[in-house]
Amino acid sequence: MVEINGCWRKWYPYATLIHREADSECLDSLAERLEKAMDCHDPVIIIRCFHLGEVLLAWLNLGHTVRDVGCCFSLSSLVLSSFGKGRLPQLLAMTGLAAQVIHGSVWGSERLSNYSVLPKNKVRERERSSEVHEVVLVRKPSTGSFMLRTAVTLCAVGVCAYFFYKDYAT
Repeated sequence: MVEINGCWRKWYPYATLIHREADSECLDSLAERLEKAMDCHDPVIIIRCFHLGEVLLAWLNLGHTVRDVGCCFSLSSLVLSSFGKGRLPQLLAMTGLAAQVIHGSVWGSERLSNYSVLPKNKVRERERSSEVHEVVLVRKPSTGSFMLRTAVTLCAVGVCAYFFYKDYAT
């Protein structure tokens, strides 16, 4: 998978390899090839360009962080709404909802949202010591995690609506 001699074809026979074909090739042309591979819905994309892979990982990690913070705030608002009578649950619910909306509008609508990064612990020990830096993108299966996050977000909206109705309508 990570070896230079092409052993990765054994593990991912239908993978698309994105790497610099010449030293003078710029990141824009690599990004265009990556977009073309995503448009074709390739099941596995291997990126062997350190800079492009690191930028991609940073962007995905930022998106996951925003999503997780939004879920955490939304769940915290649900827990605190049964105990607290102040504005903290309402503030947490609004912040969680805002983070979920930001995640959905920025990261949810792009092609990269259909892929996940293969974790480094899936790479065998012999290949992990290799000097080749690569990122392996694998097409995501359809799971229920999106529905769960949507339910948490809708609960946060419900908490906001409850506090708004309770505080301002009465």
